[in-house]
Amino acid sequence: MPVKHSDLLLVFGLKNCDNCATAQAWLKEHAVGYEFRDIGAEGVDKERLQCWLDSSHAHLLINRRSTTWRTLTPEEKELSESNPLKILGKHSTLIKRPVLERHGHVLLLGFSADEYRKHLLS
Repeated sequence: MPVKHSDLLLVFGLKNCDNCATAQAWLKEHAVGYEFRDIGAEGVDKERLQCWLDSSHAHLLINRRSTTWRTLTPEEKELSESNPLKILGKHSTLIKRPVLERHGHVLLLGFSADEYRKHLLS
């Protein structure tokens, strides 16, 4: 199934992620409309993951400071270099969160008030 590209800002994250909660609070405070997608409950389809991996943000997509990363085997960590689509499809919690997407393009990864202000309010 092709990825549907929305005009609405999509926020991909985990419902219990502190960064995701902070980002959503910032978006609400600044009246930026968005739709939250819980990647823990819904997952991320391979087409969308591939779009993210084809973006200029791809090098930041795998969160190598996460708890999930620390539990991976050396073989799985190597897979993150050779086949990131496979490892991210298997472990969605490795995705740096939140991922902000609009029109099928990654705008931002993680949360930074300065970056959000620069890209979303200007």
